[in-house]
Amino acid sequence: MLGLLHRSGRQGAAARPVAPVEVHRQPDGFALEWQQHVKALRRAHAEFGPGFVADLKAAGLLDRCLVMTSERVDGPLVFRFVGHPTIGVFGREWARRQIGKPLEADPFWECTAPMAAVYEEATNADPVFNRCLLAGLLPSPVPFCHMVVGWRDPLGRRAVVSAIDA
Repeated sequence: MLGLLHRSGRQGAAARPVAPVEVHRQPDGFALEWQQHVKALRRAHAEFGPGFVADLKAAGLLDRCLVMTSERVDGPLVFRFVGHPTIGVFGREWARRQIGKPLEADPFWECTAPMAAVYEEATNADPVFNRCLLAGLLPSPVPFCHMVVGWRDPLGRRAVVSAIDA
């Protein structure tokens, strides 16, 4: 099991379980200025589509984001774009392999599944801002914050953009 146990480094020390991802909801006002801009772009686009992506790219923010959409009604979220913060943690090869695959197919799904609830919440409500800690999966814990914006169209298809600062 990939790093679900944290070892203290002392010889013979007992392993202790670590929460794979800690998610701490924060007021939107704590988000960085560029994350606030992503939220403003979301409010300007009632639907997810090429216009939103073009505006994100024109603002120089796309490379800081993770983008997922569902292909069919109530279908799984599928990786569409993986930006630099996520590549920096999981690697370019991981990102390349994930494009076009469902979130649940992520080899780290067992540890990162709590993020699915955050993504789902963003598709059903206002954008959400969290401070998170990815621990117990990699050699060192990875703190990050993200503004998650989402859409759900009348047919039930979803889109999520996570603006990540690591």
